Amino acid sequence: MRPVLNETTNATKRLESKGKEAGGDKERVLCFLRDAYKKTRDHSLKYDLKKCLEIIEGKENQEVADLRNALEEALVENETLFAEKCELAVTLECMKAERGE
Repeated sequence: MRPVLNETTNATKRLESKGKEAGGDKERVLCFLRDAYKKTRDHSLKYDLKKCLEIIEGKENQEVADLRNALEEALVENETLFAEKCELAVTLECMKAERGE
């Protein structure tokens, strides 16, 4: 007797295999980078590999977080200083107008 045929199409098989390959590719790259990180003695390369691993794994780099916070603080300070500058410019114009009269 013949075995019972499964009801599948090539399209569903391709979609499943592509999904597995995408995850598999990422895992293979991560394994390769981790292996290279463990084997190398070059500290500069180790640092670069570590950053690559963090980026691929989606971990937030602490330096980037610190820079983002510093940028936000600088933007707030910039807005405050701009408002103060505008007020001083108006005051200066008023003082010039009073002297000119």
